[in-house]
Amino acid sequence: MQCEKCGAPLQQGDRVCLQCGTQVSKPISGKSNTKWILAIASMIIAAAVVGYLAVSNLPSSKQVQKGNPSSVSNNKEVSYMLNPKYTYEFDANGETLTYTFDDEVDDKTNRWEVEYDGDLQYLYQEKESKTGLVSLAVDPETEAEDYRHIDLKYPVEKGLKWISDKESDESAEIVSVSETVKTDAGKFDDCIKVKYVSKSAEIEQYAYYAPNIGCVKMEGKESGERFTYELVDLTEE
Repeated sequence: MQCEKCGAPLQQGDRVCLQCGTQVSKPISGKSNTKWILAIASMIIAAAVVGYLAVSNLPSSKQVQKGNPSSVSNNKEVSYMLNPKYTYEFDANGETLTYTFDDEVDDKTNRWEVEYDGDLQYLYQEKESKTGLVSLAVDPETEAEDYRHIDLKYPVEKGLKWISDKESDESAEIVSVSETVKTDAGKFDDCIKVKYVSKSAEIEQYAYYAPNIGCVKMEGKESGERFTYELVDLTEE
């Protein structure tokens, strides 16, 4: 099967054309991947991130793996921000969270409206530069900043460590750069796996970031209670 727009070959399970980004109107036969991608950010790490946005000085990509929308070619830049072309729906421990692109604050910062079961909860911003990816929540009425979180540090490499949240004394470490993650939305290769730990807040969690897709899943424990967040639907605007 080929992309209807650019003619590039598509593989089983593809929902988006790797070459031009066009959404596949009819999934290729095989195991159904009826829903699609991107991840949510829990209040614990200030919502996590992600998709593609063309910004300068981003980290280098990995070798391409065909048949997977999160794969990238070796000569393209990689982003871990949410993609403003889409609206994202996440399952957060049985609750529905929806991210809708609102505005481009500047050439490296995007703002999203975050709804909880249909009600606007806060504005979510992501800023990506050559040093990393930062997310923050903004009050929709006052536009006051509620929190700031360093989701990723660049360049991406296994073993890289940083302080992700000073207020909760949360630390982060990249524990893998080659994870394969499966969610209800699909399969994602070459994912970055990040471990976040805050002893004071009794939090230990893992976030999985797919290249040019973003954080596709989060799981962990808070005060002994397990939680999971993952993308369940992606709609092209």
